[in-house]
Amino acid sequence: MKIFPAILRLFIAVFLTCAVATAISAETNAPATGEKISGEKMKPCFQCHGTGKMKCPSRTCKDGETDCPGPCLKLTKGTWVHMNVAGHPATDVWQKFRTANGWQAYNQGHVGHVIKMVNGMPTDVGVCPICHGTTKVKCPVCKGTGVVVCDVCEGKKEIPESWSAFDNPKMKDRPSHFKMKDGAILIGRRKMIVGDETAILTETGM
Repeated sequence: MKIFPAILRLFIAVFLTCAVATAISAETNAPATGEKISGEKMKPCFQCHGTGKMKCPSRTCKDGETDCPGPCLKLTKGTWVHMNVAGHPATDVWQKFRTANGWQAYNQGHVGHVIKMVNGMPTDVGVCPICHGTTKVKCPVCKGTGVVVCDVCEGKKEIPESWSAFDNPKMKDRPSHFKMKDGAILIGRRKMIVGDETAILTETGM
């Protein structure tokens, strides 16, 4: 009787088919290495446009400067209001400081100076020793230049041709690589699963 070997061969064939089907539809993560793939062509970096430099990433940096960390009066801090003050134009803006009997105000002419409580009264004690009255200091991230080394190409100006803003090894939250049953690789992010169907967001859309 050769029925048993035939059944065994059928069982093995079904097992291998299931294993392959699982493998070809699996989601994989792209390698996290930033190294150039051997033989791959290079192109100008998409982030720095081939300059090797990018805009300072600090949110507080503007043209290489940021607000002085000192206690000086700044137009960007506190509440400034217009008031009718004898001898001053209506365009002046004032910031009020509380006193024991009410308040005292200083206008924009005191910006860059330190207002300190002296004997219970808010007093202008002079120019800020940190920013010297400018209210600005060099950004500690870019050292006052407004730019830093590009964090994608690391200042090399070029990157592998396969890298893009949508998918590259420098990303913290890199999209997944889905291997299709026909062997094709689909790069994207899983957005929705409905029954047996999965919606994937790719660089060009759903």
